[in-house]
This record gives sequence, C-alpha cells and structure tokens, in this order.
Amino acid sequence: MTAKEIEGQLRERLAELKKTDPVIHIDVAIPRPRVNLEGATARIVGVYPFIFRIEAPAPDGTIQSYSLQYSDIMIGRIKIKELKL
Repeated sequence: MTAKEIEGQLRERLAELKKTDPVIHIDVAIPRPRVNLEGATARIVGVYPFIFRIEAPAPDGTIQSYSLQYSDIMIGRIKIKELKL
C-alpha cells in the first residue's frame, strides 16, 4: 500500500468520524510549529485533501484551532484514540 493510499484511508476515516462523532481524543507532538497536546479532547472541524482541522482547548481556557497533516499520523507524531490504528 502506498503512502497516498494510506493518506486517503485516513482522510476517509476522519471524514466519517466528523460526520458521526466529531469529538476525538488526541496526542500531538509536532516540533514546528510547536504543537503539544496530550490526551486532549478535540473536535474535528474540517477534513480536506492534504490537512484536517481540529479545535482543542488551550492552557488558558480558550479554544485553539490547529491544521494538521495526515502524514503526521502516519509517522506517529499524532495519535487519535478513535482511529484504532
């Protein structure tokens, strides 16, 4: 299976989650831009060809928006409990 096929499957699964239950539990460790979320409850707000968007609470209590890449899931920088990979 190629990387593009895997990304396509991830996109489809995230789109399905967005439709059925957009609230997910996510761990993110990305160095640039620095994004660190551990066990965060987030909401999927968009699924696009190359990225997906989530909203998660920031430490100060505000809602922060993040654009994330499917490739970061593939290399382990992002873990989503509901995907059960």
